Amino acid sequence: MQPLNVQKHVSDIKNVALTEQPLAGIDLETFVVESWRRCLSDYSIDPEKNPEIHILNSSTLRQHTEEIEQVINIAATEMEHLYTSINGSGYSIILTSSKGIILRSIYDPGMQKDYEHAGLRIGGNWGESHAGTNGIGTCIVECRPVTVHLNEHFVARHTNLTCSAAPIFNPRGELIAILDSSSVSIPSHRSSQALVRGLVSNSARIIENQLLLLSCREQTVLRLHTRAEYLGLPHEALLCLDGSALITAANSSAAAMLNQQTVSDLIDRPLADFISESKIDAASVKPLTPFPGTRLYERLRREGRLLDDHYWLEDPYPLFTFQPKKLSLQELAEATLAFLDVYNPLNSTGYFMRSYRLTKSMRASFLAFLVNISDNHTYRKYIKRHRQALARRFGIEQWRRHQTSRKEMAVPFRK
Repeated sequence: MQPLNVQKHVSDIKNVALTEQPLAGIDLETFVVESWRRCLSDYSIDPEKNPEIHILNSSTLRQHTEEIEQVINIAATEMEHLYTSINGSGYSIILTSSKGIILRSIYDPGMQKDYEHAGLRIGGNWGESHAGTNGIGTCIVECRPVTVHLNEHFVARHTNLTCSAAPIFNPRGELIAILDSSSVSIPSHRSSQALVRGLVSNSARIIENQLLLLSCREQTVLRLHTRAEYLGLPHEALLCLDGSALITAANSSAAAMLNQQTVSDLIDRPLADFISESKIDAASVKPLTPFPGTRLYERLRREGRLLDDHYWLEDPYPLFTFQPKKLSLQELAEATLAFLDVYNPLNSTGYFMRSYRLTKSMRASFLAFLVNISDNHTYRKYIKRHRQALARRFGIEQWRRHQTSRKEMAVPFRK
């Protein structure tokens, strides 16, 4: 690597950031240019003065650590796994707070002095307003995975670094930490960092998902993917639902799947709303049925959660056959009716028209329409005919009319 010409670096920054002149032979990403402008105009950082990274005292560092202790504990295993994947390549693995404070790091023991000299040490503040354009600080601003490579750093003393960072969000979509992989000795070509950024982004998603599953262990978690074989992998969509099928937590994959900009756009909204807004033209909605002879049936019987060990002898057999772990039977009944209401006859007619407009297939559109109408008629008729039986089964004394955002529908009182 050629020694940095500091004066040229400063001149390049000012030409690009202030006069918007492109650098010859260098295609800078937009976020780098925008960061340079913030450093000049908002933070008043001098790229030539080479300020050292500020290291927090032990008391302040402890406070930052305690604020996200759960994230640190969850991230520890994944950081070790990520480091094993790139061990010997000269990269460190770093976890910071949402302010850019380094809280945990893993690096090759023989390179400890190099990293500490660069300021990549526990307690170092790599927020953009303190350290200029860098992977950690700029990732905080962008809230998306970024790579800041060599001369893309704003401060001259950092231009021997390359940093690939990805954000970690809590289950309500709030930025809570940054996962970063940095190196002080790397290839000069920027494209070589694409693989590292991908690995870091994947690990950040794994940490996010584990944090959500731990936080929502007492609630219902819905796992979604466009391909069933990818369920359980880092890019699956996760939705946490309360007893009324309101979304209480989600990951970024869920936001993307439901066409939302951020996770926060999902929080405290009914899942039924997103199904209604989607392009799903037909849906068969019904509670899970544990059929005799299956492992599910035997497990529920052992746990004493079957409402009737011989429910299949009834004609017709009950719609609700077992006690869910995280929902009351009342909540299950309400959620089922709410989802059925999404595909009521009026809405289904609209879905039929949309389906035909998109597919130009009268046969496919009409079949979807029949599925919706059939399910709604069957299950609403069942609930209407068997209100008293359901009330006895659920231990509910009476039923009432319940106002929803779309229309009234019959649901039972809570106990």
